Amino acid sequence: MAAQETLSPRQIVVTGEGLVQAAPDMATLSIGVGHEAPSAAEAMAEVSATVQQVFTRLTELGVAQRDVQTASLRIDPIWRERNRSTPEEVPEIVGFRANNDLTIRLRDMAQLGAIIGVLIADGANRLSGIGFGVESPEVYLTEARRLAVVDAQARAALYAKAAGVELGPVLEIVEPNGGGMPGPMYARAESMSMASDVPVAAGEMTFSAQVRMTFAIAR
Repeated sequence: MAAQETLSPRQIVVTGEGLVQAAPDMATLSIGVGHEAPSAAEAMAEVSATVQQVFTRLTELGVAQRDVQTASLRIDPIWRERNRSTPEEVPEIVGFRANNDLTIRLRDMAQLGAIIGVLIADGANRLSGIGFGVESPEVYLTEARRLAVVDAQARAALYAKAAGVELGPVLEIVEPNGGGMPGPMYARAESMSMASDVPVAAGEMTFSAQVRMTFAIAR
């Protein structure tokens, strides 16, 4: 039997990228209250009183209840530090540490620094970070995808012209990674001795999209 050659289709395959910058319009604040006391009940009572004050303050500041969630609630024993010279010493609990951590979604970026300062003044003494985001990410992802297609078309046209061929119709469009949601952006607090407004820089977020397009070569 005569061997048959399979000719590869005449194609141009390119990858286009699109990037969109956006200023965050919301923030997720991880803040909490921690206290130590001789008994677990005393430690939790102190924490609960302060957290209730934080809840009241958030309501006064216009933060909706649906935007406030308990992230962690725990009580841990505090052990007396053991003397290395007496390893046979029996471990002893000398107190308890209670923590109540909250996740708060803030939709008014203009009030972010002021709200942090007020909550700290009210007794919050645990701040683990701030995550920035946008309420409608799909808007920015859609624009990034459109720009990715425009970029791919421009690349294909450039390559076709440089190669002296005529670009044909689109044969395939593939989004390799499904679009790029920006990772969480965090600003961390190093000290809890802050009062009044806390300066916070939100910066910008980058939404990215990538598309692989296959074009036929007309001639």
